[in-house]
Amino acid sequence: MQSSEKTNDLHLLTPISDIDLRALAESEDERDIFLSVYLTTINRDDSLVVQSRLKAMKRAMPKDLQEGFEKTIEMIEPFLAARAAKGEKGRVIFASAIRDFLQVFRVSVSLEPLVVLDSSPFLLPLARLKSDYQDYALLLIDSQEARLFLVRSDILEEKKKASIDLMNKHKKGGWSQMRYNRLRSGAIKSFLTAVVEDLQGRLDLAEIKGLVVAGPGEAKGQLAEMLPHDWKDKLLGVIDISMQTPDGDLVKLGSRISRSERSLQLHLAERLKEAVLKGQPSA
Repeated sequence: MQSSEKTNDLHLLTPISDIDLRALAESEDERDIFLSVYLTTINRDDSLVVQSRLKAMKRAMPKDLQEGFEKTIEMIEPFLAARAAKGEKGRVIFASAIRDFLQVFRVSVSLEPLVVLDSSPFLLPLARLKSDYQDYALLLIDSQEARLFLVRSDILEEKKKASIDLMNKHKKGGWSQMRYNRLRSGAIKSFLTAVVEDLQGRLDLAEIKGLVVAGPGEAKGQLAEMLPHDWKDKLLGVIDISMQTPDGDLVKLGSRISRSERSLQLHLAERLKEAVLKGQPSA
């Protein structure tokens, strides 16, 4: 039996981008034996909808598939009833007792309740989620500290933390204000340069949708200007926020920018399609 989740690992969440749709699509049978279940774990009514749908399907099941269908339901019942893990908002289950197949994914995004019996796992909702929840990087930075996160379908993963102690690095002492400011500016520039280099070394642009830069003061703008051209092209936005912003709020702000960018892309694509259909020039 194939399973993405063990009973002692129920607390783990799966980023949408980690779900291999191609591998799931390769599981198929001539008969309708694959049961696909989508539900939101934060709404108990969803479980009732799923249970009602399963009962209706059981009554309509052909006799030659009924035994296998009942065993499939037995396979998934523990996962239907399991309590939501921390941060879990949705659950996706693919199962077939006849094929000894079980895949369970706990995800951090809400799902519409859905039950489908087909010749292969029903993947359309997941394919749409993959398009909507692409991974992106979020850099929280000021003139003395930088924290790099990877946001994966609303799951925040901290990748790197760096800081510089400007007070101890350049004690003013008997220096003139001008000299002190010059040395401090040089130290900040060196720090930002190191952050940019580290960013390039830790993240693969091809694997993320883009980068959100956030923080107080001028450092975030300076860093955005220092980014190489390929990174500037992937810059989703610059946000003015406190370094003490809670992780949950970071995800909300970053996702808002990420989805606004997607909405703009869809709008531009619609305009292009309309112009082509009307025989008008467009780019």
